[in-house]
Amino acid sequence: MENRKYAKYVNKLVDSLSVNRDPKKFPVWGKVTVPMIFNRSHLEGMPIHIEHLLIHEAGGGWGLNHPCEGVLGGKEFKDLPLIFDIDEIYTFTSTDPKNPHDLGGEIELWIGEGKNAEKYSITESTCVYIPAGLPHMPIYFKRVDRTIIMTVVLVGPLWACRFAKEFPSDCNYIYKGK
Repeated sequence: MENRKYAKYVNKLVDSLSVNRDPKKFPVWGKVTVPMIFNRSHLEGMPIHIEHLLIHEAGGGWGLNHPCEGVLGGKEFKDLPLIFDIDEIYTFTSTDPKNPHDLGGEIELWIGEGKNAEKYSITESTCVYIPAGLPHMPIYFKRVDRTIIMTVVLVGPLWACRFAKEFPSDCNYIYKGK
């Protein structure tokens, strides 16, 4: 297929392994697959960054100050709420072909920062649009009855962002350390 005219547009998703989320070292990370990604590093000129993950166990998430180590998108990775300078979209999709609207679990997502953050409980297949500049996260996988597909789309490069300064005041899942 490599010699075909349009073959460069058909790409397998590859694992994003630049951040150590080894479940043996960091148990919270064994609940979700490593993100499978497609972005500019795979196809020059690709205008967006896409990640696909399979959530298979409750008790994990992002932006919860859970320990991790490594570099993502050329910057040191911190598990904190984020503010992107580009638009971002999250989809949470059911894997039940007979009831595609029933998510098969519950995901909690915070939008906003500190005491102004709002918590959203997601139990149906849902798309969340985060406009550029809007603080968001944590995302916490509260209940997972069956595998949930999570897709993240960034309308631009992965690290067009900065870290928020405050966690949502009502998030009970923030890792405080040992």
